[in-house]
Amino acid sequence: MRFALETASNDIAFALTSLAREKLSNQSNQEEENISVTTNLLEEKSWPERNDAVFGRAETKYGS
Repeated sequence: MRFALETASNDIAFALTSLAREKLSNQSNQEEENISVTTNLLEEKSWPERNDAVFGRAETKYGS
């Protein structure tokens, strides 16, 4: 009985560890994708537009 409980406990711990690793891997991949998309969008903008995007400002017309 004790062996069965230890085996089940180890199996559960392994499954939880695997799920945690998969979740972290997915988060890391999503973060890398988000950074890539953001970088690509910023590269397409002019310097004033890029600064607005970086600092979270809405697009504005300069001098108004």
